[in-house]
Amino acid sequence: MPNNDTPHRNRKWVLEQWTQDVVVASWLRWHEKISVHQAQLVHALLQNCGATAGEQVLDLGCGPGAVALSLSETVGTDGEVVTTDISPGIVESLKDRAAALDVENIDVVVAESEELPFDSEQFDLVTSLLTPMYFVTVSRSFAEIRRVLRGDGRGCLMAWGMPEQGDYFETCVLPFLQRSNLDAPPPEAPSPFRFAPPGLMTGELVKAGFVDVTERRFVLPMSWPGSPEELWRHLYETCVGFRPIFDSLSRDSFEEAYAESMASLAGRYDGTSTVNSVEIVLGIGRKV
Repeated sequence: MPNNDTPHRNRKWVLEQWTQDVVVASWLRWHEKISVHQAQLVHALLQNCGATAGEQVLDLGCGPGAVALSLSETVGTDGEVVTTDISPGIVESLKDRAAALDVENIDVVVAESEELPFDSEQFDLVTSLLTPMYFVTVSRSFAEIRRVLRGDGRGCLMAWGMPEQGDYFETCVLPFLQRSNLDAPPPEAPSPFRFAPPGLMTGELVKAGFVDVTERRFVLPMSWPGSPEELWRHLYETCVGFRPIFDSLSRDSFEEAYAESMASLAGRYDGTSTVNSVEIVLGIGRKV
């Protein structure tokens, strides 16, 4: 059972890991390729969130900014997109990118999902791409999302689905996980597969007071515009949730796992792109 120190420890871990200079620098260095890699995920989120012209939208965990920039086109000049990240470096980078693209209906701010710096009933829609797994306290974050939504506002949140659905994690992570002696993270801990089992995300949305809650699952292609070696290097540098697994291995075990991963990925590389598939889960609900 979590104790009173658990949220504090989790928050400290999330902030330390995701705001490290080296991690931020990696995200900025890879951001163009990450946007290509996640293109089908972004498309699925946009297709299911129901954004329309003129809406006020909040996007949590902006990352490379693909969701926010796409939403800015959808809502148009009569709408606005506010997007957040816990990393000041990521925020400043997206501000610069939006300015370079002459996008004027995006505001990028540093914020944590557990304490959103926005008025109640400010937004028509809240979205989040692959960030909810790292919310420190899910119940508090989902309550905050509901608070800032208007009466008939919607939430549309995406997380990783079951790792055995699709082959991305099978090829890139499983060889290392099989050789690791690390214990599985506790259910309340921020971790990549926190919402993977059916019903977990939608259950939390219902607990937070959302209605008309639905769960949608898709197995989608992820096409990395580069070699298997580059794909794995980007994963290691940017996904801190898996880093403890990789770093727990001895040098010999790591080299064995890496060789197995590269052998599995070789057949998915066409000389230009490395293509895998992955399951994602969408949790969707209305405030009232």
